[in-house]
Formats: sequence, structure tokens, C-alpha cells
Amino acid sequence: MRKLIVSQCVSLDGFTTGPAGDFVPPPWSDEVAAKWSGWAMETGDLFVYGRVNFEYMKGFWLDAEHNEAMPQDMRDFAVAYNRRARVVVSKTLSGDPGWNATLLSGIDQLAALKAGPGGDMVCFGGANLAHSLAEADLIDEYRLMLTPYTLGGGKKLFDSDRRRDFTLTELVRTDVDSLILTYARKR
Repeated sequence: MRKLIVSQCVSLDGFTTGPAGDFVPPPWSDEVAAKWSGWAMETGDLFVYGRVNFEYMKGFWLDAEHNEAMPQDMRDFAVAYNRRARVVVSKTLSGDPGWNATLLSGIDQLAALKAGPGGDMVCFGGANLAHSLAEADLIDEYRLMLTPYTLGGGKKLFDSDRRRDFTLTELVRTDVDSLILTYARKR
């Protein structure tokens, strides 16, 4: 059985987006690139998205591959990242989503993939997908980048009244004052 890891940036006050639903990028450095994005490329056998984050990331990374205004190392990363297999969980998308993605219409299809053979699944899906995965009890780990700012509103990553226990398995302090925290589910 595969492990499902939710990988998400979270503000100090617990939000994954700004008050208007906007993506607020975390502070970035070469160290963060290696320990956050590099980790995902090493760990993830399959990347998992919800529709909103999928559409945003697809547009950004497909453009980054050919955008000469981007640093070369970022364009090189985009080439490798764009080739990776991914799934998008959506009830509103139809047809071929592109970007090496397979469309899944629900969490039950993702649960079936998780129960099958293969490496770890890394979910960049956004808060809505994370809420659905938590409700279905499919999350094995959270890998969170705790950012050194507050947002004052937006989408919360944790939106459940159920208690679930976790163990801190890794803590990385970055050179831009973010923390990368990995919590494994106690089962």
C-alpha cells in the first residue's frame, strides 16, 4: 500500500491561502528549493492535486519551462517536474486534463490507487482536497512548511472536529525562517 503525504504551506495563523483565496508564496531560497521541492521530486511517485491548485500549477510550471526570465535552475526543475505522473481529483473537469495527469472523479478512486502498488503519493491539492482526504482518513503524513507570516484569513488546512494523533518525524529550520515539519499519523 502506498503512503499519502499532504504537502502544504501554512501561515502562522493556520491559513493556506490569503483572505481572497489567493496563493501567497512562501519565502524562497536554494535551501528551501532543495528541502521542499527537491524532497517532493525524490519522494513522490505520483503527485495529487485538486482542480484549483492543478490548474494554477499547470499554467505556472508549463510556462516556467520556456520562460527565459526565470533562472536556469528553475527552468531545469520545471522540465523534470512537468514530466512527472499526477492525478487531479475533480467533479467539474472532464476529458484529458493534460500535464501528464489522469482525471479522478472522487476520493474513492484515489483510495483505490493508494491501496495499490507503487511509491508514495504527494498531495499538493490544496485545502479543500486535504479536508476530503482527512474525512476519508487517507492521510498518512503531513509535510508542512510553516511560514513566518500571518494572513488574517483564507482557507484553513485543518477543518475537522475529529481528533487524530500524529508523531513529529522531521523538523527542518530553513535559512528564511520557515520550518518544514513532517507529522506521521499514529494508527
